[in-house]
Order: sequence, then structure tokens, then C-alpha cells
Amino acid sequence: MEKIKVAVIGAGGKMGTRTSNNLVTKFPDKFDVKLVETFPPAVERIEKERGLKVTPVDEALAFADVVIFAVPDTLIKKLSAEYVPMLKPGTVFLILDPAAAVAKELTLRDDCTFGVAHPCHPSYFKWQKEEEAYQDRFGGEGGHQDIVMSCIQGDEEKFKLAAKICISNKEPNVNPKDNGKMSLGHVRDLHSGTSHYSPRGPGGI
Repeated sequence: MEKIKVAVIGAGGKMGTRTSNNLVTKFPDKFDVKLVETFPPAVERIEKERGLKVTPVDEALAFADVVIFAVPDTLIKKLSAEYVPMLKPGTVFLILDPAAAVAKELTLRDDCTFGVAHPCHPSYFKWQKEEEAYQDRFGGEGGHQDIVMSCIQGDEEKFKLAAKICISNKEPNVNPKDNGKMSLGHVRDLHSGTSHYSPRGPGGI
């Protein structure tokens, strides 16, 4: 099976580190991953502490079928305006901040697919037995972490590539009768929680 080509932009940040570490170490047979980072201390951590290679952004975007945009929320508008025009046609572009899509801060293109994934912390779909896990409001430190996904615009079949990055065992269970609401399919995500996948969320996200 051909690997999915992935670029993680902001691979030295908190979410970028978690996501890229999981893709590289847990699923090397499924994903071919390029890491992009420009902040010098983060580049050093990737190369010296994690033993991984940092790829120039233009090279990574030319390579990737799916781009995970793990940059700080405050930089989504600025950096998406710079990087989205560099995408090859047909690329799936996944952001981690739904507010940016609602606020229309994300640069879009008609020939690419855009989606959003966001963790729920504390867990929304799974009961946490331990108090520490129940009170985990930062995400993924004390307990299970859920994730919700939605397609912003584009090819919903291609968006399933992004869903594969957030799950580890099977295709998302999409019910065509959901009418844009989250499906009832439960699968495992990269943070060992539950993933709910929606082909098209309320209000188009």
C-alpha cells in the first residue's frame, strides 16, 4: 500500500510535535512525513533531541498530499496567505483551529481541499474515571483526548486522507443521513482517544 505523503507545518510546536512524533514513530508504514519548522530553537529540538530532519517549506509543500497546519492560532491568517498559494493542486490542507475558519482567516483555493480537526479536552465522548483525567482541560496529559473533524470545502473523498491521519485502525464511519452533523462512528485517533468525523459541519465547517 502506498504511503500517504504528509507535511507538518510547525512541527516543533506542541501540537506539531505530538502529531509528527505519532506519524513518524507509530505509523511509519502508513505515512511518509516531512517536518517543516522555522523557529531556530524548535529546529534544534527536532534535529538534536528527536533525531529527525527539517525540510524546507517549498520542498515539503511540493511533496505532500496532506498538509497539517500546526502553527499558532495567531499566525494562521498570515502564514496561510503565504503557504496556500504554494500548494500543488489537489492537496488536502488541515488546520487545528476551527475559529480561524469561522473568522475567515484561512486562505482558501478552489483546487484544494480544506478541513479542520480539533481536540476536545476534557474528553467529550468518553467518560473519564479518574479525577485528574476529567479535569484535563489542556489536552491529552491526564486522560483520553477526543478529536472532531470537519471538511471546510473541497473534495470530501480526498478529505478522508486527513481523517486517516487522525485515526489508526479504520476508515471513518460516515452516515450520509447525518446531514452535516458528526457521525456516531467511533475510532481511535493519534492521541488514543475517540475521533468523530463529519464530511461537512454546521455552517460549512
